[in-house]
Amino acid sequence: MDKQATFHANHNLQTLLYVSNLAIAGERPLLLSMGLRDDQIEVFRNLSIDDAWTLASNAHTHLATIRFEADLVDVALKNAQRKRLEATLIDELIRAGASGSLMLELFGLLPRDYAQRRSVLGFDEGEGVGRPAKPSDDKQAEIWTSWQSHRDCPRPERYLAVHRDSRIPVRVIHAVVSYWEESNRPEPRPTGGQHDS
Repeated sequence: MDKQATFHANHNLQTLLYVSNLAIAGERPLLLSMGLRDDQIEVFRNLSIDDAWTLASNAHTHLATIRFEADLVDVALKNAQRKRLEATLIDELIRAGASGSLMLELFGLLPRDYAQRRSVLGFDEGEGVGRPAKPSDDKQAEIWTSWQSHRDCPRPERYLAVHRDSRIPVRVIHAVVSYWEESNRPEPRPTGGQHDS
């Protein structure tokens, strides 16, 4: 089989296997809309790999043509890009010390998925978890000032921006920001010392 014939055979094989899977899944309306008859759908429902290869290799041209819906392809590509950027952002936040509860809040990332991403990124199981220590008033003021300066950023990127400004772990930034936002207090001011206990 020459190069062109092999190309056609492989194309046909992938098409036939796809159609066979649709037939097994009961996608009759879709298969009818693709130009197949009911008797052909029944054959595809019971098609073996060997039979598929025999059909694919004996056909002298493509058995089907592919037509893309350009607008839907654009949507799919944009969704794929958004997912890729989101995955990168999730990893950056985890590396910066974001807690599981924050990742659930921002992205709906479940605890098992959070633990899996931490493992992939090389964190030990107990590393960087638990309730963060309360920062000094000076540090709280630094966090809050930075947080306000990045108010135009989306919330996930805002946490990262404050982390880059301060080098303070995101879990600490989240705790400080949540405290001041929930208590609706004025901006904390640096005192030059630790918060009174």
